[in-house]
Amino acid sequence: MNAYSKDRHTYSLALLAVVLAFSTFKDGLKSVPVPFGFFATNLLLIGGIFAALLVASAYFFAVGHFLHGTKFQNSQATRWVFSFADKLYVLGMFLPISLPALITIGLFMKFIAGLASDIAAKDLVLSFGLVSSLSQVVAILLITNKLFDLRRSAKNKAKSAEFGDAIEEQLKSAEELYKNQFYGSTALEAYKVIELAIRERLETQDYYTNTLNAVELLKLAKSKKIIDTPLENRVHELRQLRNKAAHSITSFDKNAADFALGVAQEVLQTITPVSDQ
Repeated sequence: MNAYSKDRHTYSLALLAVVLAFSTFKDGLKSVPVPFGFFATNLLLIGGIFAALLVASAYFFAVGHFLHGTKFQNSQATRWVFSFADKLYVLGMFLPISLPALITIGLFMKFIAGLASDIAAKDLVLSFGLVSSLSQVVAILLITNKLFDLRRSAKNKAKSAEFGDAIEEQLKSAEELYKNQFYGSTALEAYKVIELAIRERLETQDYYTNTLNAVELLKLAKSKKIIDTPLENRVHELRQLRNKAAHSITSFDKNAADFALGVAQEVLQTITPVSDQ
């Protein structure tokens, strides 16, 4: 099950739980106060906000996946849609967890207000209550953003590790073919190493590569400054050698295989996997 499927199932379960809670305990939830500074809220309202955030997140994810596979899949707008959807998801999931802190701070502020004996002091406490409420909002947003960054970093490192295993396996295959003097096959495997390394870097920067052919992949890598022009030219030259090897147009000697492995090693030295950073 991939990360998106897990998120989708999480949405479904969370939304189902909220709907059941609303339908079964609607009056009970409404009667449970949730102090927010000195603003009167209740558990039903907080649950409604929680559900709305998850619905909005699912909606933006749907928009993003509708654009996936089109020519707009790697546009800045599409990447913003996915990022915004992910932040809404993290905020929605964090909101229920933050309830104890909200309630505790609200009760503390009410306790302070009860200690005030004159109107001026009460006005001061009410002003502090407003500041406290705004601080709670800011704290939730800051924590949400930090959780989003941690979640994204963990996801990208996991994805990079998967690519890293595939790259290592492919490179060993190329070197083994080279030792056995299968020079044409060496060129094929060396190019696969390069493609995997480029895809790893692009996908950990939230670009989609599954639908890109070899030329489009190199073009995107060049435009995002993952590889420079001289390296791009050598990779293109290796791509042409790979095509010849794939169609058995010409025989390959040791020099051609050396060139293929050299370009692959250069790409690996240029593109450091995210999991190694």
